[in-house]
Amino acid sequence: MNSPVDAMDDRVTAAIIAAAVSAVVAVLSWVFAFFRDERRERRRRRERVIDVQKAIRAEIETHVYQLERDDLDRVAEVVATLFGSDPGYVPFIPRERHDVIFAVLVGDIQVLPTDTIRPVVVYYDILATIDAMTEDMRSERYGALDPERRALFFADYMDTKRNLLRRGQKAIESLSESIALLEQGASPINRPVADQSGR
Repeated sequence: MNSPVDAMDDRVTAAIIAAAVSAVVAVLSWVFAFFRDERRERRRRRERVIDVQKAIRAEIETHVYQLERDDLDRVAEVVATLFGSDPGYVPFIPRERHDVIFAVLVGDIQVLPTDTIRPVVVYYDILATIDAMTEDMRSERYGALDPERRALFFADYMDTKRNLLRRGQKAIESLSESIALLEQGASPINRPVADQSGR
């Protein structure tokens, strides 16, 4: 027959085992919840990065399509002929807005992968230069320049638009590659600049 001390030892042992099992279950539940939440957060972040990139790509694609359709080389040739035949010729340069989406999303630009940020920022920087040139060419000062300087300024403007077209195509390519990788499950986390070699 067991003594009261032995019975108490059995109860204490059982209580210790129950507490240990309970602690292990609690820790495992916490770990599971942590990894589940972490996985959910990574998925949410990846979806956000994809959405931002798709919106910016759509805006750039729209403008690149317009630039391709405009046949910039032909426009430059026709306007150069007009400058040569009419010393008083001043081309009409319409104002355009091709950065509305970017302006809304610029606060989220840091979520883009580093290799994608560069071509996008370069594209929008050149676009800002073109906007400034457009304003200059719409001013009375531009019309008051001598014909040769007006023609040179317009030629610079067209060269800048050609560069914008090339940079836009590069940005679209970079965004498309990044979107494809993210949709395949790649992590949207930026690598440090020193680690961009892929090694």
